[in-house]
Amino acid sequence: MKILVLSHMYPQPGREHYGVFVHEGLLALRARGHEIEVIAPLPHTPPGLAWLSGEWRRLARIPARRSFEGITLRHPRYLLLPRRLGFAGASARMARAVEPLLEGLRGRFDLLHAHAGVPDGAAARRLAATLGLPYVVTSHGSDVLRAPRWAAAVHDTLHDAFADATAVIFPSSAALRRAGARGLPVDRGAVVANGFRRDLFLAAAPLPLREDPLQVICVANLVPSKNVDRLIEAMARVATSGLALRLHVVGDGPQAPALRHQAEAAGLAVAWSPALTREELAAALRAADIFALPATGESFGIVYLEAMAAGLPVIAPAGEGIADVIAPERDGLLLPDVEVDTLAAALRRLAADPELRGRIGEAARERAREMDWEAHAERLEAIYAGVLEGAARSAPRGRVLHLLYNSEPDHNGYAIRSRYILQGQRDLGWQVSATTGPFQGARWSEGSRESREGILYHRLRLPGTDRRRGRLGWRRFLVFAQKAVLDRLLAGRVAAILRDARPALLHAHSPAFNLNLARRAARRAGVPALPVVYEVRGLTEETESLVGNTRSGGWLYRKKRRVEERAMAAADAVVTLGEGMRADFVARGIPSDRLFLMPNGVDTQALQPVAPDPARARGLGLTPGHVLGFVGSMGRLEGLPWLVEQLAALPEPWRLLLIGDGQDRPRLLALARELGVEDRILAPGSVPHAEVADWYALLDFVVLPRLSLRVTELVTPLKPLEAMAAERVVLVSDIGGHRELVLPGVNGLLFSRDDAAAFRATLEALAADPARRQALAASARRWVEAERDWRRLLEGYAQVYAAAAARAAQR
Repeated sequence: MKILVLSHMYPQPGREHYGVFVHEGLLALRARGHEIEVIAPLPHTPPGLAWLSGEWRRLARIPARRSFEGITLRHPRYLLLPRRLGFAGASARMARAVEPLLEGLRGRFDLLHAHAGVPDGAAARRLAATLGLPYVVTSHGSDVLRAPRWAAAVHDTLHDAFADATAVIFPSSAALRRAGARGLPVDRGAVVANGFRRDLFLAAAPLPLREDPLQVICVANLVPSKNVDRLIEAMARVATSGLALRLHVVGDGPQAPALRHQAEAAGLAVAWSPALTREELAAALRAADIFALPATGESFGIVYLEAMAAGLPVIAPAGEGIADVIAPERDGLLLPDVEVDTLAAALRRLAADPELRGRIGEAARERAREMDWEAHAERLEAIYAGVLEGAARSAPRGRVLHLLYNSEPDHNGYAIRSRYILQGQRDLGWQVSATTGPFQGARWSEGSRESREGILYHRLRLPGTDRRRGRLGWRRFLVFAQKAVLDRLLAGRVAAILRDARPALLHAHSPAFNLNLARRAARRAGVPALPVVYEVRGLTEETESLVGNTRSGGWLYRKKRRVEERAMAAADAVVTLGEGMRADFVARGIPSDRLFLMPNGVDTQALQPVAPDPARARGLGLTPGHVLGFVGSMGRLEGLPWLVEQLAALPEPWRLLLIGDGQDRPRLLALARELGVEDRILAPGSVPHAEVADWYALLDFVVLPRLSLRVTELVTPLKPLEAMAAERVVLVSDIGGHRELVLPGVNGLLFSRDDAAAFRATLEALAADPARRQALAASARRWVEAERDWRRLLEGYAQVYAAAAARAAQR
């Protein structure tokens, strides 16, 4: 395998330890037969001014190309300002510095491996696209920890580097968790622990158990996060208990003077070694009895592993990177915290018990045998093989940018369909990302970008936007006028996204606001011929009328209708959800050959039937066969007051579960109190998506009593399909949108809201016939698996996109 490595961290003349872990890992790969070449960019030294700085003189003397222990190194120069000034642009500057080398490298390598997400990983993202190679990023931890402090733009750059990488490697599970907690995409993350040099550090035999005084060694960069000051205080406390311990601190850093003063004030004898060679460090470890380093924020800490290989019992904090390696009480002592008392107690235990020191030290040495650089290289090989196999199996089908009105964490049918589409397309080989508008309802992430389940979302904001509700803080004069202005204000931001992401197609989802924004942004980005698909999810004018924003048939209603029609006419292809909508659009003048049907579906693998929990049902006061339910957003068009009225007309032990939230929820609970059935209704509100299947399991019947309105007669909902996938009996009102989905007796039943007595009689008959309920629910599950599974449906987008591209080419 031929591997091109990009790493600014690499041993240099005068800084032999810098990035030595990268070099040692590459030596192990080369020893296993792989061809390695390294690009190690260096900071640019100003021409003629190198004499002003010793560091500049050192860098200027390093040649542009050299060989180090058999590995070829190239050192292009890039501008890196002091004190991280302008660091947000460092990745782009690094990429530009490397680009002149690419012509001589093209076609010679199988993959590109960058060490550190910024600047190297982000530069690799750009370089890999030019070379046509998959790229892998190893995050060594400081990039993730420091990016939020550097600048939001640096965090965004790091995010993109991780999102587009074929694999992101972390040295520990703690490092991976930290990246995920900071909103970085880790769905392609893998843990590959660092290694150590067996020839230097692995002790040939167990260390002798020495008598007092024992030597404690600490190897660290002397900065606050290493907590060496706490170790010194803990050593001083142990000394007062009569145990003779000496401390050897190896390392240097800004805290060194203060630490020396602290040790002197405490009367503690400390040996200080600011710098040791690798060979000298190995000897120092073998001369010690205990290794202690209470550092926090450590992604791994190779020195722990080196100490274990030397046969030392190790004291380290739990929850840090090395915790993946150390089995508590067997290979070392993992501390619940780094308080001085906790450290002192651990030191006393080991100092007072030679047998414990010997047992842990020998176990640590044996554990380290499994963790050398050879083992590290073997794990990397497996990742590389997967990367190359995946690249050969499914080349990307193209980049698609989706423009959404809202997405998760909002929880409604629109957001759920969006998640299904984006994740499904990604799994089919498309490279997808999305924007969401300033009317996103739920609280957004703090950055302008957010990764959810591996999909990159650009959150479009404007000054004055309330992030909790996504509504504009200034006075809302007219909803329509406001949105007409917004697409102009946001077009520049979307144009910047287009220039960076370089999509092959724009997929705008209703309302027309997104279609207009897509076309305007494409013009600003200089790609007006970019194909644009418009997916119409509903009838905007009808929905706005229903919630009171417009009057049906009024001026604003008609205006919205015309805006939607113009948007459909301007799109290269129009996607709609059902036959009713398709027929309506044809009647409104949209060419039938430009309309494509992509019905709602469900992820039947993710939403599996769950067996009901009898104990939970009893605890909630539910009787099997007598539980009605509704799951979803409780808007006015759902017709739920009618369902509460039916509950009031049904005898005990019938119960109703209303799972979800929405504008009608308070009205429903008030009606329940008025009818005297509040004690027969459970309304837990919105529940986490992961718990939805468990709530479905409590229901015997999912009832969807939607009103008969123009929008519900034409638009097909998602709710019945999810209930079918959960293997529940589905009863829906007899309206056009439901008739497209429900085949009576096959996957559900239709009822008339005008014949409430017949509806209740059907419920009573089904309650008395468990076998029929089970058969109908199982049949619904089989139907939705065969007809409406998203994995089957999403292949249809390839035809839509091809048609849109063909029409765009003729514009």
